[in-house]
Amino acid sequence: MNLRKIRRVFSPLVLVSVGLSVLLIAVALLQFSRPVPELLIAKRDLSAGQQLSISDFEAAGVGLPENNSSYFRSEQFPSGSVLAKSIGRGEILAKSQVQSSGPKGFTMIRFKPELPVANSLRIGDLVGLWVVSGEQFEQLEPAVQLAVGRLVEIQKSEGLFADEQPYVEITIPESTLPEVLKSMASAHKVFLVEPGL
Repeated sequence: MNLRKIRRVFSPLVLVSVGLSVLLIAVALLQFSRPVPELLIAKRDLSAGQQLSISDFEAAGVGLPENNSSYFRSEQFPSGSVLAKSIGRGEILAKSQVQSSGPKGFTMIRFKPELPVANSLRIGDLVGLWVVSGEQFEQLEPAVQLAVGRLVEIQKSEGLFADEQPYVEITIPESTLPEVLKSMASAHKVFLVEPGL
């Protein structure tokens, strides 16, 4: 009598259901206990041609399929490389966005423009580097565009110098570099605006 009751309680259907439930719980626990890879997330907008710095990124755990190797993990930071294309703040650094060297025929310069950078300009935008020569208003020559480049960074001052004009970094064609440096050395007024056509 007791044996029949036990057989009724532990029928094959109940045993299969319990076994499947235990298996599903074990699979779920393994998925949640698997370490989440830490990927590199941009802290700010970064421009194509800019050299990568670990300070521009933060590591964050992002769940990806195990076979997905399209993104850099935090321990794989490609130091010394440059961005092949611009990325925005909060984007994950993908391997396809990085190249080992900068674009050929371009160089990067850092300077303080005469006027603040227009609010409409964003990192990665094309910009014109314009120069005005002359000391007094009556002696000023018409503005001349020396180069067209890409805005890489705006370095705002902090602390006591927070109100000072920020430095900017742009990439320009190497062929225009001598003329640009000559104008800056002559203390001409240098402006950074949208490029002229």
